[in-house]
Amino acid sequence: MSKADKVTGRIKQAAGDLTNDASLRQDGREQERKGEAKQEAALAQERAMEKDREVAELEGRGPGGESHSEDRPVANRGRHRP
Repeated sequence: MSKADKVTGRIKQAAGDLTNDASLRQDGREQERKGEAKQEAALAQERAMEKDREVAELEGRGPGGESHSEDRPVANRGRHRP
């Protein structure tokens, strides 16, 4: 919906320019900024999801969060030999 907000905002600004309506221009600017903010939020959310996947992969979990650590052989089980 963010692209629609941006386009609608631009149209309102243009209509405000044509009709010399400062209120309509202002509404258009606000709607366009709202669309930009929605786009930024969506991008930030996608980046966060990518980082979550990266962390899961580095921790040895699959994309669904299941752990695969029991599938790996464990040497010494944390005990150190002298």
